[in-house]
Amino acid sequence: MASSPPPPPRQEEEREQGQGREEAHHHGGGGDDDDQITTPLLVEATTSTSRSSPGDEDSSDDLSEGENSPIEEVALTVPVGDDPSTPVLTFRMWVLGTASCALLSFLNQFFWYRKEPLTITAISAQIAVVPLGRLMGAVLPARSVLRGTRWEFSLNPGPFNVKEHVLITIFANSGAGTVYAIHVITAVRVFYGKNITFFVSLLVVLTTQTPGLNIITEYIMGYLYPGRPVANMCFKVYGYISMSQALTFLQDFKLGHYMKIPPRTMFMAQVVGTLIAAFVYLGTAWWLMDTVPNICNTELLPSDSPWTCPGDHVFYDASVIWGLISPRRIFGDLGTYSAVNWFFLGGAIAPFLVWLAHKAFPGQSWILLINMPVLIGATGNMPPATAVNYTTWILVGFLSGYVVYRYRRDWWERHNYLLSGALDAGLAFMAVLIYLCLGLENISLNWWGNDLDGCPLASCPTAKGIVVEGCPVYT
Repeated sequence: MASSPPPPPRQEEEREQGQGREEAHHHGGGGDDDDQITTPLLVEATTSTSRSSPGDEDSSDDLSEGENSPIEEVALTVPVGDDPSTPVLTFRMWVLGTASCALLSFLNQFFWYRKEPLTITAISAQIAVVPLGRLMGAVLPARSVLRGTRWEFSLNPGPFNVKEHVLITIFANSGAGTVYAIHVITAVRVFYGKNITFFVSLLVVLTTQTPGLNIITEYIMGYLYPGRPVANMCFKVYGYISMSQALTFLQDFKLGHYMKIPPRTMFMAQVVGTLIAAFVYLGTAWWLMDTVPNICNTELLPSDSPWTCPGDHVFYDASVIWGLISPRRIFGDLGTYSAVNWFFLGGAIAPFLVWLAHKAFPGQSWILLINMPVLIGATGNMPPATAVNYTTWILVGFLSGYVVYRYRRDWWERHNYLLSGALDAGLAFMAVLIYLCLGLENISLNWWGNDLDGCPLASCPTAKGIVVEGCPVYT
């Protein structure tokens, strides 16, 4: 029988690239499938991994599935290629995903009411579920459930894989952060002293979770409907959270695109995770408001009480300023702070100034690194964020994102993602451990600097001509 002709050079090159991608997925060509699928998002990039760049002669306009991202940071951390036969909607994924979502929802709402709010991100759950997933893959039987029906599934379809891990992370991400509508429930019950049922609260939470306009919504409602703080809060939540949730969902979809997760599966995980988070967040907040005496009331709480709710105080103060008093009496022609409105103009022209600087000094490459929306937008977390938050972010971000990335690229490629997860997870686990060991026993640690008043002029009057000791007098 005549042998088949050798493949054309282009086909041979693609075959070699495909083999190189397979080797890149096995962390150096070790050939261990279990190692590859149980270390998600940490695939070591090798020289055999194909990358497309504008200078490559063989790069085409249509990016193939195996080609890597042109963004170097993405190419160093995200694997290429895909195995469509990898199971995604597994029993392990549902158990660990719902559990991590519920646990993070409870912990984040629990710590949100405290003096130093703590946000436990999905990275903590992402690290914690790896040994649990491997354990379930090792001990669960491969028995099928609901055999013979369209809902048939296996308790153990094989080793714990990267796609399961990504979906669990999406579930956990639904429980990370806070549910914005909880601020409305807290303000109505605690600060305004009004009665609201759990069912009505649940409807508010669900309808705001499942459908960049924060200040604008307050401004509009404050002018249209002054003297109605609760209405202002509700309009703000509905006008803002729909956009915010959409952006969060898009971030998850981007991760799913990188990791080759089917879009419908991603959306299902997001919706189910959001519903679970809404129930758990509201249940936790309701339980704390019923069990902690004088929660959020700083005048009645002891001086060392952790239940001061700084984030909810900011939300309540905003409802008073924008809803009860109305913005016209604060920032308008009848108010003291009308000059603040000039910052809208400053924010609009700030990126244009950077563009002009780049055109005037094209040789200065550092000008391109200035991102005014990021610099200005970071202040949106103040309050309740304090200087501690920003100084730690700047220090760690500069060392990792600039120094290490520039001078130790190989170390950054292998360990930066691990370091990010370790810092987040270590803080979260330690905070929970300290509360369980010391907080439940009413034992507090009085560290130096914790009792200092970071804003001594906050209680000073702003009306003209009023004299208070230690405060400036406005004339």
